Amino acid sequence: MPEIPSTIARPAALVAALIAFCGWLAACGDSGNGTGSPAAAGTSGAVESAGVSGMAAASGGAAAGATAAGSGGAMIATAGQAGEGGGSGGATSAAGGAAGIAGSEVSGGSGSTGGVNGSAGSGGNGSSSGSAGSAGSGGGFPNPASFTCNAVLGVSVTGDWFGAGFETGLNGDKWQVKWRSLGFVEQWADPTNDIWSRPWGSPCTNGSNDPDRVIFTGVNWTFKTEAEWQTQLDAVVVTLQAKYPSLKEIDLMTMLRAPGNVDCPGATTPEQVVAPYIDQAIAAVVAKHPKLVRAAPAFYAPSCDVFLPNSPHFATGEAAAVAKVIRDYYASH
Repeated sequence: MPEIPSTIARPAALVAALIAFCGWLAACGDSGNGTGSPAAAGTSGAVESAGVSGMAAASGGAAAGATAAGSGGAMIATAGQAGEGGGSGGATSAAGGAAGIAGSEVSGGSGSTGGVNGSAGSGGNGSSSGSAGSAGSGGGFPNPASFTCNAVLGVSVTGDWFGAGFETGLNGDKWQVKWRSLGFVEQWADPTNDIWSRPWGSPCTNGSNDPDRVIFTGVNWTFKTEAEWQTQLDAVVVTLQAKYPSLKEIDLMTMLRAPGNVDCPGATTPEQVVAPYIDQAIAAVVAKHPKLVRAAPAFYAPSCDVFLPNSPHFATGEAAAVAKVIRDYYASH
């Protein structure tokens, strides 16, 4: 074969090199291999780590992801809040955008029996451009050990598990509870409701009248939409801020869930499970207040024996088991 003139060969080699380089660039934008790659403007990239998958949005957008707990359980992602789910997790951010993976668990999956299925929303705040919070690192929230007074608010079952040994192993000087039977979310949303005049149980040694963290259990059996729940939870946040000027963190908690968030055998009422629209409403409120409000994890009953038949109330002697599930989480959060 006659020799190709060098004036022709050199451009051909340059073209081939350019094609190879473009292919390499395209590969960089593809989904990550465990560490994740943030997306360039106008594109999207994936971030993956143990137990976590998510998508980072284009420049100027918000990142949203779905976290699957290490042993099951779905989660709703909320932009701007980092969370952890089952295994290890984290968040990534695209340039100029908000980043994070977070949310509240909805209907549980396998492995959710007897505890917390992932720690929804308990992680860093990735709301700033180019920043990312690691799961469980606390992000923009104070160190839990720094709170002077942790106030638990809710209904009668809240008082039941709190009084059944919840403070055992915790610093009881920093925990207190206020509850009322049928103390539904709309009552707490109303700053003039007499529910606020109820006395504290096991009051904090310091800061009892102005706690710096509130764990609020929202309950209502008639609301059937996310909008209804979100309206009331928004009002609860506003009321809490007005009542407690020192407030630095609000954890929004649901009722205890039956194992797998599935009705216990023979149940004819929905009061042992948490509907997805409640979790969705909590996630929406968290997104509005990324540096103040967090979604408490979904807490699951160790077994259906915890409940009275067709009731969210606890069978005799079972409240202590529920107290342990919740205490084990707050001992380190």
